[in-house]
Amino acid sequence: MHFLCLRTQGHVPGESAKILNIHRNTATLWSKLYITQGISELLTHQHYRLYSELLDHMHRVSAEYTNQPPRNLSHARERIEQLTGLKRGLTQVRRNLKQVLGLKCRRYRRLPGGN
Repeated sequence: MHFLCLRTQGHVPGESAKILNIHRNTATLWSKLYITQGISELLTHQHYRLYSELLDHMHRVSAEYTNQPPRNLSHARERIEQLTGLKRGLTQVRRNLKQVLGLKCRRYRRLPGGN
């Protein structure tokens, strides 16, 4: 609603976005929605959020990984597929393990002086 007040005071969407600390594309979208469809559409507008089906199964994955942590990312991906039936890419598996479970990918290197 603050956005509409700023717009009626003569601010352009970019200025309104800076004042309200939102992205200018969001301000432009809100402005277009208000002009074309009115305030009712602006109040009922649903924001798009990415959602992963893997999040529904993370409690099972977490329990499995506390008992036996994965050796590497490929192994983690295989075990997730076995547990949930969901096949995901390495990037998505890495992001979920890091953000949801708090696990870190570690790099193993040879020790100096080893043959």
